[in-house]
Amino acid sequence: AAEIQDRLPAQARMLDSIAEQVITGLNSGARRDLVLDQVALPPDLAQRPDARELYVSARDIGNMVVSQYSGWWDDVPSHWHPAPLAKQATELARLAGGVRQLIARALIVADEDPALACQLADWAWFAAPDDAEVVQGAMAVYAKRVSRLLPTQEALVYAEHMSKLQLKLTELAAAKTAATPR
Repeated sequence: AAEIQDRLPAQARMLDSIAEQVITGLNSGARRDLVLDQVALPPDLAQRPDARELYVSARDIGNMVVSQYSGWWDDVPSHWHPAPLAKQATELARLAGGVRQLIARALIVADEDPALACQLADWAWFAAPDDAEVVQGAMAVYAKRVSRLLPTQEALVYAEHMSKLQLKLTELAAAKTAATPR
């Protein structure tokens, strides 16, 4: 009973704090990504053992609050009617010197900035989904991302993506075997 009396109000204060930070940020006119970058639990709550990010992070909850109050619009004009993702990825890869350069860069930055590395790997993969070297590189980048302690929901999303990448590698290997003359 004492633990419940301690935990439930603390959890409620955590959620209220996140919601208040997001609403204040949105009302100030800040872009939603900048609002989310600032979301943090107050120090007295962040130190609690029950504040560990087991399933989702404070930022994830903040993102849910942002969506509740502002919908899909993220204040980035080019996101209103964006070019198809594969077209964006192909152009970005071209600017980077090709998909192999892009995946190589993703592998280089994976240890210091796993979020950026995953975005680079995704761009390379969206641009060249049938390039086995790109798919293997994307797998390696995501493997580094999941090797860190992550909230469960986030880790599951990355694991599912890695499964899709592995299936693609298997498909590419089978196609290569079938095309090889005997």
